[in-house]
Amino acid sequence: MDHDILIAGGGIAGLTAAAAFGAAGFTVLCVDPAPPVTSREAEGADMRSTAFLQPAQAFLDAAGLWDRLAPHATPLQTMRIVDAGGPEPEARL
Repeated sequence: MDHDILIAGGGIAGLTAAAAFGAAGFTVLCVDPAPPVTSREAEGADMRSTAFLQPAQAFLDAAGLWDRLAPHATPLQTMRIVDAGGPEPEARL
């Protein structure tokens, strides 16, 4: 079967892109060598959170995702960005 779009990576960005392209009418194949993590006890589940800025809500809504994500969303109260890049892998103020 042919697809319009191939997405390599089934993380949050890849799956969101697949949903958005699918909602726009493209046939999409999303591939990832790792099996999907579907429970917090599964191997590979790191339970990280993801912060989206306000414009993302409209994008997720247009992709048909927001209604399923909204019950799990919480307003961002505080954001701290730590820069640990550079020659020494340590946080800089």
